[in-house]
Amino acid sequence: MVMDSVSEVLRMPTKEIEAIPVILAESAAGADIDSEYIKGAGKLDGGELLILLDLEKVVAAA
Repeated sequence: MVMDSVSEVLRMPTKEIEAIPVILAESAAGADIDSEYIKGAGKLDGGELLILLDLEKVVAAA
């Protein structure tokens, strides 16, 4: 895996990371998204939803 740029890096307290929302897990089952690589979800103050990847699993699979 090669990454040539990063647009933003955020720190999120562990207590603000939630389990994968059911709707995301259900939609991932029927799509090309493997929820195995999703660590959780977090919300920013503005209401944006962030999907957090488990980078150890992503890198190991690459």
